[in-house]
Amino acid sequence: MPVLLATAAFLSWWLFQKLQEVSFAMAAVAGAVVVILLLHTSRADKKFMQHLAARHQLVFWAEYSILLLPFHLLLLFSGQGLLILSLEMLLLVVSYLHVSSLPKVKTRAYPFIHHQNFEWKAGMRQNLLPFLLIYTLGIALAPLPYVTLLMLWLLLLIVSTFLQECEPYNLLLLPEKSPHLFLKYKIKLHLLQYIVLTLPLLLLHLALQPTHFILALAAYTMFLLVLMSAVLLKYAHYEPNEKVSSAASLLNALNLASPLLPFLLLFPLVSSIRNYKKAINRLTPFLHDFSS
Repeated sequence: MPVLLATAAFLSWWLFQKLQEVSFAMAAVAGAVVVILLLHTSRADKKFMQHLAARHQLVFWAEYSILLLPFHLLLLFSGQGLLILSLEMLLLVVSYLHVSSLPKVKTRAYPFIHHQNFEWKAGMRQNLLPFLLIYTLGIALAPLPYVTLLMLWLLLLIVSTFLQECEPYNLLLLPEKSPHLFLKYKIKLHLLQYIVLTLPLLLLHLALQPTHFILALAAYTMFLLVLMSAVLLKYAHYEPNEKVSSAASLLNALNLASPLLPFLLLFPLVSSIRNYKKAINRLTPFLHDFSS
Protein backbone atom coordinates (compact mmCIF):
# COMPACT_ATOMS: atom_id res chain seq x y z
CA MET A 1 0.00 0.00 0.00
CA PRO A 2 2.73 2.60 0.80
CA VAL A 3 4.31 1.85 -2.60
CA LEU A 4 1.00 2.41 -4.38
CA LEU A 5 0.39 5.67 -2.49
CA ALA A 6 3.89 6.90 -3.28
CA THR A 7 3.41 5.97 -6.94
CA ALA A 8 0.07 7.82 -7.09
CA ALA A 9 1.56 10.90 -5.39
CA PHE A 10 4.54 11.02 -7.75
CA LEU A 11 2.36 10.51 -10.82
CA SER A 12 0.02 13.31 -9.68
CA TRP A 13 2.94 15.67 -9.16
CA TRP A 14 4.45 14.76 -12.53
CA LEU A 15 1.12 15.25 -14.31
CA PHE A 16 0.60 18.59 -12.57
CA GLN A 17 3.95 19.82 -13.87
CA LYS A 18 3.41 18.53 -17.41
CA LEU A 19 -0.20 19.73 -17.69
CA GLN A 20 0.99 23.31 -17.51
CA GLU A 21 2.17 22.80 -21.11
CA VAL A 22 -0.81 23.35 -23.41
CA SER A 23 0.25 20.75 -25.98
CA PHE A 24 0.71 18.07 -23.32
CA ALA A 25 -2.60 19.01 -21.66
CA MET A 26 -4.44 18.61 -24.98
CA ALA A 27 -2.76 15.25 -25.55
CA ALA A 28 -3.65 14.15 -22.02
CA VAL A 29 -7.30 15.09 -22.55
CA ALA A 30 -7.32 13.11 -25.81
CA GLY A 31 -5.74 10.15 -24.02
CA ALA A 32 -8.29 10.34 -21.20
CA VAL A 33 -11.16 10.33 -23.71
CA VAL A 34 -9.67 7.31 -25.49
CA VAL A 35 -9.37 5.41 -22.19
CA ILE A 36 -13.01 6.20 -21.36
CA LEU A 37 -14.03 5.10 -24.85
CA LEU A 38 -12.24 1.79 -24.27
CA LEU A 39 -14.12 1.41 -21.01
CA HIS A 40 -17.41 2.36 -22.63
CA THR A 41 -17.08 -0.09 -25.51
CA SER A 42 -16.20 -2.95 -23.16
CA ARG A 43 -19.09 -2.41 -20.72
CA ALA A 44 -21.39 -5.40 -20.41
CA ASP A 45 -24.13 -3.55 -18.51
CA LYS A 46 -25.43 -1.26 -21.26
CA LYS A 47 -28.67 -3.16 -21.82
CA PHE A 48 -29.24 -3.42 -18.08
CA MET A 49 -28.76 0.34 -17.69
CA GLN A 50 -31.22 0.99 -20.53
CA HIS A 51 -33.92 -0.81 -18.52
CA LEU A 52 -32.83 0.74 -15.24
CA ALA A 53 -32.79 4.40 -16.28
CA ALA A 54 -34.54 6.26 -19.09
CA ARG A 55 -31.59 8.65 -19.43
CA HIS A 56 -28.91 6.02 -18.91
CA GLN A 57 -26.48 8.02 -21.05
CA LEU A 58 -26.45 10.73 -18.38
CA VAL A 59 -25.68 8.07 -15.78
CA PHE A 60 -22.71 6.98 -17.88
CA TRP A 61 -21.64 10.62 -18.22
CA ALA A 62 -21.78 11.14 -14.45
CA GLU A 63 -19.82 7.93 -13.83
CA TYR A 64 -17.08 8.88 -16.28
CA SER A 65 -16.88 12.44 -14.90
CA ILE A 66 -16.50 11.14 -11.34
CA LEU A 67 -13.92 8.62 -12.48
CA LEU A 68 -11.86 11.43 -14.01
CA LEU A 69 -12.41 13.85 -11.10
CA PRO A 70 -8.72 13.75 -10.03
CA PHE A 71 -7.74 14.55 -13.61
CA HIS A 72 -10.25 17.43 -13.64
CA LEU A 73 -8.65 18.86 -10.50
CA LEU A 74 -5.17 18.58 -11.99
CA LEU A 75 -6.34 20.43 -15.10
CA LEU A 76 -7.95 23.13 -12.97
CA PHE A 77 -4.94 23.75 -10.70
CA SER A 78 -2.48 23.64 -13.60
CA GLY A 79 -4.31 26.51 -15.31
CA GLN A 80 -6.05 24.46 -18.00
CA GLY A 81 -9.61 24.99 -16.78
CA LEU A 82 -10.98 25.60 -20.28
CA LEU A 83 -9.98 22.09 -21.30
CA ILE A 84 -12.31 20.71 -18.64
CA LEU A 85 -15.28 21.96 -20.67
CA SER A 86 -13.93 20.25 -23.81
CA LEU A 87 -13.31 17.06 -21.83
CA GLU A 88 -16.84 17.03 -20.43
CA MET A 89 -18.37 17.59 -23.87
CA LEU A 90 -16.35 14.68 -25.27
CA LEU A 91 -17.36 12.47 -22.35
CA LEU A 92 -21.00 13.30 -23.05
CA VAL A 93 -20.55 12.31 -26.70
CA VAL A 94 -18.93 9.02 -25.66
CA SER A 95 -21.78 8.34 -23.23
CA TYR A 96 -24.32 8.55 -26.06
CA LEU A 97 -22.40 6.21 -28.35
CA HIS A 98 -24.11 2.85 -28.89
CA VAL A 99 -20.89 1.06 -29.80
CA SER A 100 -19.78 -2.14 -28.19
CA SER A 101 -17.06 -4.67 -28.75
CA LEU A 102 -17.00 -5.58 -32.40
CA PRO A 103 -18.75 -8.83 -33.30
CA LYS A 104 -16.60 -11.85 -33.98
CA VAL A 105 -15.47 -12.23 -37.53
CA LYS A 106 -13.37 -14.81 -39.31
CA THR A 107 -9.69 -14.62 -38.53
CA ARG A 108 -8.81 -14.07 -42.17
CA ALA A 109 -10.18 -10.53 -41.74
CA TYR A 110 -6.83 -9.71 -40.05
CA PRO A 111 -4.14 -10.37 -42.68
CA PHE A 112 -1.74 -8.07 -40.79
CA ILE A 113 -1.67 -10.51 -37.84
CA HIS A 114 0.51 -13.62 -37.89
CA HIS A 115 -1.60 -16.73 -38.45
CA GLN A 116 -0.36 -18.34 -35.20
CA ASN A 117 -0.86 -15.25 -33.05
CA PHE A 118 -4.26 -16.21 -31.66
CA GLU A 119 -4.00 -13.75 -28.75
CA TRP A 120 -3.88 -10.80 -31.14
CA LYS A 121 -6.65 -12.22 -33.32
CA ALA A 122 -8.97 -12.69 -30.35
CA GLY A 123 -7.98 -9.32 -28.89
CA MET A 124 -8.55 -7.46 -32.14
CA ARG A 125 -12.05 -8.89 -32.48
CA GLN A 126 -12.93 -7.12 -29.24
CA ASN A 127 -10.74 -4.03 -29.50
CA LEU A 128 -10.36 -3.21 -33.19
CA LEU A 129 -12.39 0.01 -32.98
CA PRO A 130 -10.45 1.50 -30.02
CA PHE A 131 -7.17 0.34 -31.58
CA LEU A 132 -7.98 2.11 -34.86
CA LEU A 133 -9.15 5.22 -33.02
CA ILE A 134 -5.92 5.51 -31.03
CA TYR A 135 -3.89 4.82 -34.16
CA THR A 136 -5.76 7.56 -36.04
CA LEU A 137 -5.23 10.01 -33.17
CA GLY A 138 -1.54 9.15 -33.20
CA ILE A 139 -1.35 10.16 -36.86
CA ALA A 140 -3.60 13.22 -36.62
CA LEU A 141 -1.89 14.65 -33.53
CA ALA A 142 1.66 13.74 -34.55
CA PRO A 143 2.68 17.42 -35.00
CA LEU A 144 2.19 17.91 -31.26
CA PRO A 145 5.15 16.95 -29.06
CA TYR A 146 4.97 13.59 -27.25
CA VAL A 147 1.41 12.80 -28.40
CA THR A 148 2.42 9.95 -30.68
CA LEU A 149 4.48 8.40 -27.88
CA LEU A 150 1.42 8.62 -25.64
CA MET A 151 -0.68 6.88 -28.32
CA LEU A 152 1.96 4.14 -28.66
CA TRP A 153 1.70 3.61 -24.91
CA LEU A 154 -2.10 3.45 -25.11
CA LEU A 155 -1.80 0.87 -27.89
CA LEU A 156 0.48 -1.08 -25.55
CA LEU A 157 -2.26 -0.95 -22.90
CA ILE A 158 -4.70 -2.51 -25.35
CA VAL A 159 -2.22 -5.18 -26.40
CA SER A 160 -1.59 -6.07 -22.76
CA THR A 161 -5.26 -7.05 -22.43
CA PHE A 162 -4.65 -9.71 -25.08
CA LEU A 163 -2.45 -11.50 -22.54
CA GLN A 164 -4.91 -11.59 -19.65
CA GLU A 165 -6.31 -15.03 -20.46
CA CYS A 166 -4.32 -18.25 -20.72
CA GLU A 167 -4.80 -20.45 -23.75
CA PRO A 168 -6.08 -24.05 -23.57
CA TYR A 169 -3.59 -26.84 -23.10
CA ASN A 170 -3.89 -28.01 -26.73
CA LEU A 171 -2.86 -24.57 -28.04
CA LEU A 172 0.10 -24.58 -25.68
CA LEU A 173 1.27 -27.82 -27.29
CA LEU A 174 0.78 -26.59 -30.85
CA PRO A 175 4.29 -25.12 -31.43
CA GLU A 176 5.82 -28.39 -30.15
CA LYS A 177 8.70 -26.64 -28.39
CA SER A 178 10.52 -26.99 -25.09
CA PRO A 179 9.72 -24.37 -22.41
CA HIS A 180 12.82 -22.34 -23.28
CA LEU A 181 12.16 -22.35 -27.03
CA PHE A 182 8.43 -21.81 -26.47
CA LEU A 183 9.04 -18.61 -24.48
CA LYS A 184 11.54 -17.39 -27.07
CA TYR A 185 8.98 -18.09 -29.80
CA LYS A 186 6.12 -16.30 -27.99
CA ILE A 187 8.22 -13.25 -27.11
CA LYS A 188 9.42 -12.92 -30.70
CA LEU A 189 5.88 -13.38 -32.03
CA HIS A 190 4.40 -10.62 -29.86
CA LEU A 191 7.28 -8.17 -30.22
CA LEU A 192 7.37 -8.46 -34.01
CA GLN A 193 3.59 -8.04 -34.19
CA TYR A 194 3.75 -4.86 -32.12
CA ILE A 195 6.65 -3.54 -34.20
CA VAL A 196 4.91 -4.26 -37.52
CA LEU A 197 1.80 -2.34 -36.46
CA THR A 198 3.40 0.56 -34.59
CA LEU A 199 6.63 1.24 -36.47
CA PRO A 200 4.85 3.59 -38.93
CA LEU A 201 3.71 5.73 -35.98
CA LEU A 202 7.23 5.81 -34.57
CA LEU A 203 8.73 6.80 -37.93
CA LEU A 204 6.11 9.55 -38.34
CA HIS A 205 6.98 10.90 -34.90
CA LEU A 206 10.70 10.86 -35.70
CA ALA A 207 10.05 12.66 -38.99
CA LEU A 208 7.99 15.43 -37.38
CA GLN A 209 9.88 15.61 -34.08
CA PRO A 210 13.55 14.99 -35.00
CA THR A 211 14.76 16.61 -31.78
CA HIS A 212 13.03 13.81 -29.84
CA PHE A 213 15.01 11.07 -31.64
CA ILE A 214 16.82 9.66 -28.61
CA LEU A 215 13.81 10.02 -26.32
CA ALA A 216 11.50 8.34 -28.84
CA LEU A 217 13.83 5.37 -29.38
CA ALA A 218 14.33 5.00 -25.63
CA ALA A 219 10.57 5.09 -25.02
CA TYR A 220 9.89 2.60 -27.82
CA THR A 221 12.54 0.24 -26.48
CA MET A 222 10.91 0.54 -23.08
CA PHE A 223 7.51 -0.34 -24.58
CA LEU A 224 8.99 -3.49 -26.13
CA LEU A 225 10.55 -4.44 -22.81
CA VAL A 226 7.19 -3.94 -21.08
CA LEU A 227 5.50 -6.19 -23.65
CA MET A 228 8.15 -8.89 -23.21
CA SER A 229 7.65 -8.70 -19.46
CA ALA A 230 3.88 -9.07 -19.89
CA VAL A 231 4.37 -12.23 -21.97
CA LEU A 232 6.66 -13.77 -19.36
CA LEU A 233 4.31 -12.74 -16.56
CA LYS A 234 1.45 -14.57 -18.27
CA TYR A 235 3.34 -17.84 -18.56
CA ALA A 236 4.83 -17.55 -15.08
CA HIS A 237 1.22 -17.77 -13.84
CA TYR A 238 -0.12 -20.04 -16.57
CA GLU A 239 -3.33 -21.97 -15.87
CA PRO A 240 -5.10 -23.53 -18.87
CA ASN A 241 -8.33 -21.72 -19.83
CA GLU A 242 -8.03 -19.35 -16.86
CA LYS A 243 -7.52 -15.62 -16.55
CA VAL A 244 -4.27 -14.53 -14.99
CA SER A 245 -4.39 -14.13 -11.23
CA SER A 246 -5.14 -10.82 -9.51
CA ALA A 247 -1.56 -10.75 -8.23
CA ALA A 248 -0.27 -11.07 -11.79
CA SER A 249 -2.66 -8.34 -12.92
CA LEU A 250 -1.31 -5.98 -10.24
CA LEU A 251 2.27 -6.70 -11.30
CA ASN A 252 1.30 -6.10 -14.91
CA ALA A 253 -0.25 -2.74 -13.95
CA LEU A 254 3.07 -1.69 -12.38
CA ASN A 255 4.81 -2.99 -15.48
CA LEU A 256 2.62 -0.84 -17.76
CA ALA A 257 3.06 2.22 -15.54
CA SER A 258 6.86 1.95 -15.57
CA PRO A 259 7.44 4.07 -18.72
CA LEU A 260 5.72 6.99 -16.96
CA LEU A 261 7.41 6.67 -13.57
CA PRO A 262 11.20 7.08 -13.38
CA PHE A 263 11.56 5.03 -10.20
CA LEU A 264 9.89 2.06 -11.96
CA LEU A 265 12.01 2.16 -15.11
CA LEU A 266 13.90 -1.00 -14.15
CA PHE A 267 10.75 -2.88 -13.12
CA PRO A 268 10.12 -4.57 -16.53
CA LEU A 269 13.73 -5.77 -16.74
CA VAL A 270 13.77 -7.13 -13.18
CA SER A 271 10.31 -8.64 -13.70
CA SER A 272 11.40 -10.29 -16.95
CA ILE A 273 14.44 -11.92 -15.36
CA ARG A 274 12.42 -13.15 -12.40
CA ASN A 275 9.41 -14.35 -14.39
CA TYR A 276 11.50 -16.09 -17.04
CA LYS A 277 12.70 -18.60 -14.46
CA LYS A 278 9.20 -18.95 -13.04
CA ALA A 279 7.72 -19.42 -16.52
CA ILE A 280 10.21 -22.18 -17.34
CA ASN A 281 9.29 -24.01 -14.14
CA ARG A 282 5.58 -23.46 -14.73
CA LEU A 283 5.61 -24.70 -18.33
CA THR A 284 7.89 -27.70 -17.81
CA PRO A 285 5.10 -30.06 -16.59
CA PHE A 286 3.04 -29.16 -19.68
CA LEU A 287 5.84 -29.25 -22.26
CA HIS A 288 8.09 -31.95 -20.82
CA ASP A 289 7.59 -34.16 -23.91
CA PHE A 290 9.39 -31.58 -26.05
CA SER A 291 12.33 -31.07 -23.68
CA SER A 292 15.57 -32.45 -25.02
